[in-house]
Amino acid sequence: GFIRNTLRKESPNGQGYLCDVVMGVTQGYELAATTQPYMQSTYALVTVAGGKLERIRQPSDLLAITPNPQMDSPIRIGVTETGPGAMWLAKHNLYQYMTSYPAQSGDPNEFPSEAMLKDLWQGKLDAAIVWGPTAAYFERLSPQERRMTIHTFSEEPGVRFSYPISAAVRFGEKDWKAQIDQALSKRKNDIQNILHEYGIPLVNEPAGNTP
Repeated sequence: GFIRNTLRKESPNGQGYLCDVVMGVTQGYELAATTQPYMQSTYALVTVAGGKLERIRQPSDLLAITPNPQMDSPIRIGVTETGPGAMWLAKHNLYQYMTSYPAQSGDPNEFPSEAMLKDLWQGKLDAAIVWGPTAAYFERLSPQERRMTIHTFSEEPGVRFSYPISAAVRFGEKDWKAQIDQALSKRKNDIQNILHEYGIPLVNEPAGNTP
């Protein structure tokens, strides 16, 4: 109900809507008209210093791990239900590593994947597969003794990891959408600088966003 209660909800005073633009939606989102993308990011495997998987250099390294029955505890990788991480582990028959979390907790004060990444800090998980910008945010917050490392996924048949991200407006507002597209194009370099500053893993350059 997010779009219904924001972009499409009329203001109580009768002056327009509660908001006129929503940031951070996938290009082509079915509930609104989307602008040209301003970034394209990807899902990532996140590991922590001192953890069982700290030597991992890329997600595919997990495929070479041989399960050890003598291990004190099994490897645990947090994923969101029905997300790319769960699909990837299932595709490669790594069900035994999977620890599932809800995509949304229902708590408006909690960031997506917050519970999963806090469990990673606390050693309850050995890794997590999360959306790249979320991983970058929590990597900046992680304590030095449990410093996170981000390993981005490469595309492969059957599982999609990267998505172009746009702003959204109401259907039919072509002039408003064109105005936002123009602003995004004009400030492209500024936007890219912010994304790089925060360590957002980027994939290619967003199509259609050149001046």
